[in-house]
Amino acid sequence: MVLRVTGATRIGERFPAFSARLADRLPTINEVNREQVELLRRFRNTEDEAAREAIKIPLLLSISCIAAGMGATG
Repeated sequence: MVLRVTGATRIGERFPAFSARLADRLPTINEVNREQVELLRRFRNTEDEAAREAIKIPLLLSISCIAAGMGATG
């Protein structure tokens, strides 16, 4: 739908510098995202409050890491 609305042939076409930076970061972002999915799964399946708290900090850090990598930290 984005391509249709913008008339572009690829996502991010209007922002080549951003697209290049994102392409460099994407492998790391993808790895953090996979870890985030596992942390979220563990958080949801853990009933012990102390164990959930131990998982919460890395989970929140993964959210911040992905946001920073995407360039959308605000």
